[in-house]
Amino acid sequence: MSNSSPVGILATGQQVFDRSPSHVHVGVTLDLLGEALRQISAEPGEEKVKRTIDFDRVIGTSNCVPTIEGDEIVFAQRVNRGGLTRFVMNRNPVPSRFLTVSMRLRSDGHYELGTAYIGGPGAVEPWAARLSGDASRMREAVAFWSRHALCWRHEPTIPDTQTSDVGEFFLEVRLVFGSGRFTTAVANNRNDVIVGPFDKSTKLVDARKDVLLCLPREVGTWGNYPTHQASWLSLVFVVACHASHEDEQGLAIRRAAWDAIPVAQWPALVAKAAEFASEFRDRLTQDGLAPRKAFKSATRALQDCLLYVVERRFPAQQDAFLRDSEIAPLVAQANRGRAGELDLQAGLALANEIDAMVAGLVEEFGGIDECRKALSDLMTDARTGRVILLPEEISLDRGSELVRGDIVIGVPDAHDMDMVSIVSGQGAPVLVQLKDELSGQRLDIMAVAATLGADEHLSGGHPSFQSVAEMLLANGTPRTPEGKALVKRLTSEVDPAALAQKYREVAERFMRDASDRKSWAARRNGGFTQVKKVIPLYRVACDLLPRSAFMEREGRFPGGQDMASLADACGLGNEFRAIKAILERQDATDAELADIAAGIEQHL
Repeated sequence: MSNSSPVGILATGQQVFDRSPSHVHVGVTLDLLGEALRQISAEPGEEKVKRTIDFDRVIGTSNCVPTIEGDEIVFAQRVNRGGLTRFVMNRNPVPSRFLTVSMRLRSDGHYELGTAYIGGPGAVEPWAARLSGDASRMREAVAFWSRHALCWRHEPTIPDTQTSDVGEFFLEVRLVFGSGRFTTAVANNRNDVIVGPFDKSTKLVDARKDVLLCLPREVGTWGNYPTHQASWLSLVFVVACHASHEDEQGLAIRRAAWDAIPVAQWPALVAKAAEFASEFRDRLTQDGLAPRKAFKSATRALQDCLLYVVERRFPAQQDAFLRDSEIAPLVAQANRGRAGELDLQAGLALANEIDAMVAGLVEEFGGIDECRKALSDLMTDARTGRVILLPEEISLDRGSELVRGDIVIGVPDAHDMDMVSIVSGQGAPVLVQLKDELSGQRLDIMAVAATLGADEHLSGGHPSFQSVAEMLLANGTPRTPEGKALVKRLTSEVDPAALAQKYREVAERFMRDASDRKSWAARRNGGFTQVKKVIPLYRVACDLLPRSAFMEREGRFPGGQDMASLADACGLGNEFRAIKAILERQDATDAELADIAAGIEQHL
């Protein structure tokens, strides 16, 4: 349908124009659409209008059908869509008398059609919900598309996007962990989990000390809970036992985590419960200590450790699990103590009961030394995570989008990691720098919108000769479906031949322009250290010329290519390796640098 003339008029008089490209589905004729629009009234100033019209007769077939366990499900990206769609392969469209339309108010007071399809109201897909930045919309999308799908081969899809990875479709699943998993517990802070397309387990802490754990979808990549202190909880235990879910995807992730809990976790919990029990008894006799702090050790021993060791079964519903546990009365006593409702004698009585329970479990696991050994073994997990303290202006939700790293730039090292992250509501591209408090690694994050243009430049960093799009196409490796979609779109908007020419021109300036203090010509005889002198040679031989040569030779972008192979292919392999060796030892002679420069000059 064309968007040059209206496709219909609402009952309230506003004209409706189709969008470009059109999202009017197969089977929706202009007559049907016009008949539906004439039945729709828009409220004054109503920005988003979504209505389902009942025609009281079958008007076609609905491609969106309910699914059940056992259905054959695949995921693929539809034409003119920004993410994956859930498809069912063993079902056919069903007759329907409904037509659903959605539209958005234009600046001129008329409406632009968002979509029109035969069938009920449905919900936006998870990829679109994520771009909206609306958490409730995301929950609605996950709930609907967990139980519905489009019929395979009844919608055009983009070749080579088919996958069976459910994680790529649902993008993110949210859980609550910590005391907040119980509706009756005392919780001082908000602690959430997002399981999504993250590269490693990352703990975000905001200015209020609220926590958001950003975990990869692959449970096997999780290590221990990221913390500055010695970590005694595996993340699989945290997610399985210290978290609660909101949907079926959350439950599935928790069950997968439960199955992966290491054997050492159980005796390790007993060892920690013994420590908390001793700490609780000591705190009860400390003058001036508030009940909230004194009884915190009791709740940690009972609610965080003993509850799960005693039961040793999957806590599908946390409140019911706690209610039915034999130690529920003790947990309730500890929480009453934190609320200031217990005196010293009641506290000592509670301490005696905790000590007796711990003693029985210590004996079951072969003694306190065996429990402490299990704790020590657990702490040696090499799958490290990150801890990032967010500045006050960055919320946890925005932080999670920033650390997602939809596209990785270059090859990260122990000191730096450069990435592009697609952030909902983002305007012009900006540079955001965060730091991993555990390793010291700096994350240089280019925050961009999903609609990033080919000519947009980064603000917040050093001026660059290239746009963000050019940078990510030449240097980037997409990690997520959104990153892949962005790269795919920009590939059609940027010319590799033109970018190759730009890289070659910049390489020449880095070598020969003595007026540029960063060039080889300016640094070779200036008062610079040898390592400073090699930097322009590195930029040319280990970056610009190999990438330029690849684009000239292949007619496509070199993002994701191995740089050593690119250097070899353009004849700069020896210079590449010599520069890498100099950077490794952090020193070089003038003669070495001159030889490298001469080799580079032959390729300019």
